Amino acid sequence: MKKILLISAVCLYISVGFLYQAQAIELPVFLVKTEGFDKEKAHGLFMNAFSSNKPKFVKNRFRPSAVIMQRGTQKLEFDKRSGHWYAADKSKLWTSKVKGKVPGRANANKIAAQFIDNAKLLPSSKFVKFKQIALTETAIGNDRRRLKNKRVLDYTTTWRAFVSAERKNIPVIGGGSEISATVGAEGKITSFMGGWRPIVKKVDTIETGIAKEAIKKFLKTAGTAKYKNLKASLAYYAEPAFKKQQYLAPVWIVSGNIVNGKEVIPFRPQIISASKYGPIWKKGLKSKSRSIRQYIPKPTKGDEEMHVKLNILDSLISPAYAANSLECGASWIGESQGLGGSSGNRQGFIDKCRDSGWNVNFDWGNAAAFESDWRRNDDSYIDAVDLVFYTGHASPNGWNLFNPDDTSLNFSEVSGGSDMWGQQDLEWLIVAACGPLQSSHFVGSTNNAFDRWRNAFDGLHSMLAYGAVTYDNTDEGRRFMELALSGDDVIDAWFRTAREIQPATNNYDAPNGPNIYVVAMYAHNGDYCTENDHIHGSGSVCPDVRGSGQRRTMMWSGT
Repeated sequence: MKKILLISAVCLYISVGFLYQAQAIELPVFLVKTEGFDKEKAHGLFMNAFSSNKPKFVKNRFRPSAVIMQRGTQKLEFDKRSGHWYAADKSKLWTSKVKGKVPGRANANKIAAQFIDNAKLLPSSKFVKFKQIALTETAIGNDRRRLKNKRVLDYTTTWRAFVSAERKNIPVIGGGSEISATVGAEGKITSFMGGWRPIVKKVDTIETGIAKEAIKKFLKTAGTAKYKNLKASLAYYAEPAFKKQQYLAPVWIVSGNIVNGKEVIPFRPQIISASKYGPIWKKGLKSKSRSIRQYIPKPTKGDEEMHVKLNILDSLISPAYAANSLECGASWIGESQGLGGSSGNRQGFIDKCRDSGWNVNFDWGNAAAFESDWRRNDDSYIDAVDLVFYTGHASPNGWNLFNPDDTSLNFSEVSGGSDMWGQQDLEWLIVAACGPLQSSHFVGSTNNAFDRWRNAFDGLHSMLAYGAVTYDNTDEGRRFMELALSGDDVIDAWFRTAREIQPATNNYDAPNGPNIYVVAMYAHNGDYCTENDHIHGSGSVCPDVRGSGQRRTMMWSGT
């Protein structure tokens, strides 16, 4: 049986320009609209980006809200829910196969700015200003033990929206708050994404309250965990491109640290509405209780052979049929440790699994999310399903769980031995967290991520994660599955999910920031095959790689 593990854990983010308030102020609430699809504008953007003409309109049954134009590997999408754009040349974005010289940072930034200006992607408004906030790289490095090495593949320049109010520029956060352009080899645009829901009018003025009140509101639903250095700051919130939105309203961002034993780590900032206008995040179902004796049967050899057959027959049988014998599971830390988005995040994931014919073998949250599921009992849980989604608290060294065992999975506990991840079934591990793939390749004050995680690979194809602190949210699990089911390979689906949901910067010192990177570490035998793995039923899947002959590569890209 072939496997994927998706972990969407937690981190901390504080944006440049956040407005810390000791006194209540009045801020406007705006009605926003979604612009309709403009065919002429779409053709112009396609031509501007790729110097190509006559793209064809294509449909994808997994993406009913997207208007898609495509010519070869070049694709442009318009999301009818938001009016936002996404464009990419799939032969040049997030791939080690890039050929040609990449411009230096300054030249790449200049090319990106000129493209954004010519394409008129930055809106003009008396209420909102866009400012450039980041210039980040996409690069790869190979595991050569203690040697730091990398090859830059492209650079991405990002602009963020700021609302002009109270004689201040208040940052807009959320997936719909930024616009970016990526410049690759020979100075070519390889991707751009983002947009803006235009403001129709101001509909209300609300009093925000003060930061202490927001912190108290957070603590009422933050469980019994211990917190340190709590702060609350004001911002506006814009939903990601794949969601609808009616109002642009102020929110509180509560951030700080959580204490887990002797370790103190950042937690994902919580978004708390400052008014009746939201956002209001939908909660997922509560996890069932369980005992430490509660296990599921290990997969049989026949089950493993069935997955091999399904991989071979992907092109001969329907994806729905192929998916019927696939399994997924969820492990998550939510409200018990102050995370309001986790339950909804994992709920979206398992809902998409079920909708596409996958069996959900387990859904353990909070006190039912045992650390032992990842170690001594991994053959019955983590290494016994096709796809696992974790959301909770994390750091460069691992992520939080509950007893039995010591409540924090550390890299040293899954490094080596005769039965690590993938030995039985697991193929892809995706960790959406405050790490754990921070690495000296792209950030200071930390070591080489290969040194921490290389020995967890025992048939595991790839480990995908963040390389900095990130926002709490309810969308990563569902969005990853939408993109993976629609045909994106695993790494592309995860990288695009991260770029659509997470901000480009977090204003944190290394290793937690200041730039946010999404990262993939993958094993191969020298052919880089696993870089293009798809989930089962949606495309090709590479053979397992084990033993001393395996090589590991890491790719990272700014969000």
